[in-house]
Amino acid sequence: MKKILKYLGLPVLLAGMVWSCDDLEVPITTQLTPEVFPQNSTQYIQATGPVYVAFRGEFSFAWWWSQSLSTDEAILPARGGNWFDNRNYIAMHYHDWNADNGIIGSLWDWSSKVIGTSNQTISILRQTMPEGAEKKTLISEIKTMRAISYFMLMDSYGDVPLDTLYGDFTSKAKTPRKEVFNFIEKELKSAIPNLNPASGVTTYGRPNRQTANAMLAKLYLNAEVYTATARYTDCIAACDEVINSGLYSVEPRATYLQMFYPNNGTADERIHFCCSL
Repeated sequence: MKKILKYLGLPVLLAGMVWSCDDLEVPITTQLTPEVFPQNSTQYIQATGPVYVAFRGEFSFAWWWSQSLSTDEAILPARGGNWFDNRNYIAMHYHDWNADNGIIGSLWDWSSKVIGTSNQTISILRQTMPEGAEKKTLISEIKTMRAISYFMLMDSYGDVPLDTLYGDFTSKAKTPRKEVFNFIEKELKSAIPNLNPASGVTTYGRPNRQTANAMLAKLYLNAEVYTATARYTDCIAACDEVINSGLYSVEPRATYLQMFYPNNGTADERIHFCCSL
């Protein structure tokens, strides 16, 4: 009897399994697809998250190292065998780095990733958001982040590929530094009217109107190097925009260290994303 049940049971089990798996087209309920995300204001903001996650990556490392270790501001000496790292840091101090330097490569990879992620996010928002002020603000925020990243590329490498179209993965030729400068300036000036004029909890972690003005001031400050034309008057005007907004002030000595506290998001001296540029 046991042998009969054994030989009959296996075919019945297999038949049941085949019957239960005939319909493989099941509705997706736990995956974010273009059909279900993003669909509302909260989700539109969430869709911009990857840009800020990407930006966070090497800002305090490759960007800071390249800007500070290459000057008298900071030095990172080797201690015995520690922190030598194939001369990555010492090369920045002696100005004898090459394309194989890890900091130089990381800075390029990181800023390019932020730009690519920004292009993707802008494409998503353009396709999914209804027309209106909210759409203009979110896209302007991401364009500001992309402009900041392009500034870092242009400042560090000079001529760089200019690519703003998501989905086109063909290799791009380098664009002259002056043209990249003009692109950054145009993007920031176009974004300013649509960016949030407020500063505080509502704009924490995202660029506001004065972020773009502060970035313009930084851009104009060194314009003579980038374009062979001095723009100091424009730099002063952009700084005045930040100052006259009344949103920011230099922290007094008594509260200066509070800018470095975990809850520093509303510090009066901090302009999101540009304070360290």
